Amino acid sequence: MRKWLVPCVLMVPICTTAQTHIDNVPLPRHLESLMDQRFESTNCPGLSLAVSVHNQIVFSKALGKADIEQDVPLTTASVQRLASLSKPITGTIIMGLVEEGKLSLDVSPRQYLPELPDFYQSVTMRELLDHQSGVKGYADEEAVL
Repeated sequence: MRKWLVPCVLMVPICTTAQTHIDNVPLPRHLESLMDQRFESTNCPGLSLAVSVHNQIVFSKALGKADIEQDVPLTTASVQRLASLSKPITGTIIMGLVEEGKLSLDVSPRQYLPELPDFYQSVTMRELLDHQSGVKGYADEEAVL
């Protein structure tokens, strides 16, 4: 039986007034040093970190393995299945946009992403956040079209 490896993924929110230096060390060099020093103690088979400031990636690095059994290294280009890990992060971001008045919970996601299939017209943002939308087959594009 094949064991699935879920590498650790670290997402670091950086505020709009993000520091570019920590203790006079440029942020990317500081993050690289932290990852190199602390990776082993995480007990994760792989660790990936990406940091963006003002929609620009300022640091990206991956360490360890994407697949232990086949000895595949984790890279910054590796595709990682995050499963439910992204739900609270997405919810936090969406609620921040609601607080800023940039997004409404009781409208279709098509208001913001008109390229979505017609099916999404009857779904609200609130239902998506509550996991009550009935959107089926996220892993199979044909199932949602």
